[in-house]
Amino acid sequence: MRKVLRRWTAIPETCEQSCDLHCLLGPGHLPRWPGQMADPLEGVKHEHYETGETLCHRGVRCESIVSIRSGLVKLVDSSEDGLQRIVLLAGGGGDAICLEALLDGSMPHDVVALRPTRICRVPVALLRQIAETEPQLYLRLMSFWQRNLAYAQSCISQFSTGPIHARIARLILFRANIERKRKPNEITLLNRQDMAAVLGVSQENISRCIAGFSRAKILRKIKRNVYFCDLPNLRDLAG
Repeated sequence: MRKVLRRWTAIPETCEQSCDLHCLLGPGHLPRWPGQMADPLEGVKHEHYETGETLCHRGVRCESIVSIRSGLVKLVDSSEDGLQRIVLLAGGGGDAICLEALLDGSMPHDVVALRPTRICRVPVALLRQIAETEPQLYLRLMSFWQRNLAYAQSCISQFSTGPIHARIARLILFRANIERKRKPNEITLLNRQDMAAVLGVSQENISRCIAGFSRAKILRKIKRNVYFCDLPNLRDLAG
């Protein structure tokens, strides 16, 4: 079940646990809200999802932008024959999804947590008030989200081109970038099924490549799906 977290009423010390509005406002700066809005972030909902839980369902109308505060989610495209393809990975640090909400659109994909994930949902109605009362803040927020989304989209395109060892190296580096604020050089790999859905290759080919990385000591297994990584060598392989 989804857990709704308490709303923060003060600016947190780090942006990792906060919403993007807090991060962009900075300490001591609150926008000029209409008098009836006592709390400028009252409409922002903070939620927690466990691995495998669905944040958003395909075809459902979007009413909020979703910002990923920590964890990792996948946007999944399912074909009629039951095959799944991951079309986007979004991780902590401000990646935003459901931008379709700005156009009153519906979700084109299911969004599923790949790790325990914290999000904040910023209602479109709140964003429209920001656009009216604080247009510069609105533009900064849109730019921030669009920049992060463009990075995630460029990574996905790189996962589908080149030799398999290079594509797997890029995917591992993507994960390392998301987890960089945890233990240095230690990452949690996606399971083989999700890696295959991202890269468009078989799970067997992925297992052989990971085994080769392990023999070359580019990866060193710590526990299930958790590895110590030789990042310089991975960058060389990624090209």
